[in-house]
Amino acid sequence: MQPLTGIRVLDFGRYIAGPYCAALLADYGADVIRIERVGGNEDRAPVPVAADGSGAGFLQMNRNKRSLAVSLSSDDGRAIVRRLVAHADVVVANIGVWFNEPHGARGQQRAAAAAVCAPSPSAAPRAAPHKRSRSAAAP
Repeated sequence: MQPLTGIRVLDFGRYIAGPYCAALLADYGADVIRIERVGGNEDRAPVPVAADGSGAGFLQMNRNKRSLAVSLSSDDGRAIVRRLVAHADVVVANIGVWFNEPHGARGQQRAAAAAVCAPSPSAAPRAAPHKRSRSAAAP
């Protein structure tokens, strides 16, 4: 048995940060469901290597995952997402305006009490406003 067996993760992530985070969870046994728009997301095709046009990064970042295409602009699609979020332990999302809207996954997550992971890598360190700088801490 893997350490994350029994944990359900919804992956709304795009490009690298979100999908990679969810792929690592899947590698450790989590049941990860990638949620895409109907027809596939924009991160599917860069550097196509597969016969269907899927890109190398897409294939690497979405290993060990199930996939579901949903139209989030429809009432039925939003109802499906609400049901999925209600039964999820973790929601991964790093890009997507709809996620932060009240009817989107974050609004549904608040009601379901699932953990939200919003990976946001940066090449530059972020300042921690709650910590004093080294110069201020020196006597």
